[in-house]
Amino acid sequence: CSAGTYSSTAASYCKICGIGSYSAEGDSECKLCDAGSSSNARGASECELCPAGTYKGAGAGPCIDCPVATYTDEEGRSECKLAEPGTYVNNTGSSESTTCSAGTYSSTAASYCKICGIGSYSAEGDSECKLCDAGSSSNARGASECELCPAGTYKGAGAGPCIDCPVATYTDEEGRSECKLAEPGTYVNNTGSSESTTCSAGTYS
Repeated sequence: CSAGTYSSTAASYCKICGIGSYSAEGDSECKLCDAGSSSNARGASECELCPAGTYKGAGAGPCIDCPVATYTDEEGRSECKLAEPGTYVNNTGSSESTTCSAGTYSSTAASYCKICGIGSYSAEGDSECKLCDAGSSSNARGASECELCPAGTYKGAGAGPCIDCPVATYTDEEGRSECKLAEPGTYVNNTGSSESTTCSAGTYS
């Protein structure tokens, strides 16, 4: 029998080795390819390493594309790697993972990057979003940095946007975590005020 085929006792013809197996000339049986390799076609005389982006365990069968959220960056792998935190893989048969852009994040084995919410931010390749400090916010989803809350607004610790100061309060500086009360003899009659107004003669507060 020629290489890639085999026969047992009293054969009238040689049988062809299946995918994931091989034989040498004159073999009486097919040998299975090692894990991480396959013949990938019937009638093979040798096995080849599975290319990057694919894998194969022990036994017969072809090399298989890595599923989404996994990859192999080397030949001859018996299993796929999980996408690391801060990266993603959104296609099958991938030989590499992609780093999450700033303003997004991912945990292990991600097929996409999630967007940071308002009041949080991330750098490129982060596995989680960081909360903005008190007195600052991102004020939009997918931010790569925080900005100080403008005068007339405030924000405490935690997520969320900068908030307009309510009536009777104000902030005259950026980056405030709370609003000031209108002082005696002054008033604030609008939300989001950056200053108080002095009471006119004949009035008081």
